[in-house]
Amino acid sequence: MVARIGKELLIYQSKLFERWHNFKQGHISREELIRETGHIRTHVGELLEQGSYADPKLKIARFCKNLLENFTALWTFIFYEGVEPTNNHAERCLRPAVIWRKKYFGTRSNYGSEFVARTISLITTWKLQSKNAFETLSKIVEEHFNASSLQVITQGT
Repeated sequence: MVARIGKELLIYQSKLFERWHNFKQGHISREELIRETGHIRTHVGELLEQGSYADPKLKIARFCKNLLENFTALWTFIFYEGVEPTNNHAERCLRPAVIWRKKYFGTRSNYGSEFVARTISLITTWKLQSKNAFETLSKIVEEHFNASSLQVITQGT
């Protein structure tokens, strides 16, 4: 049963992404995407339901139950603009932090970890906003040492 459910889920995943790519390339509208994925969503739900009744000792039972609890969230990307079906963008944003941690062996304190996390978060955010991270950070430090307020952040420089 486990192998069959897994194979069928992979088939539906392939069909789903085929339709998603057709939508992203402009070959079908969002309404068509919603309509064409209706049967996929139904069948995936049925497969997850079957898997949730497997032996509770098996990972598939917990996996299927967890997905069923969040079933509507699985399909958010179909119904809402700007939502992607994968987390590739988020993983690309995290990649510099992962590389930094491996290269420098992490930090020695909680304070150091918080500092690194906040700094990387700011730099990533500024890059996404097409801001020069070095210039923006330089302005903030300069404002700090000039005893001025940190309005530079809220002014959108």
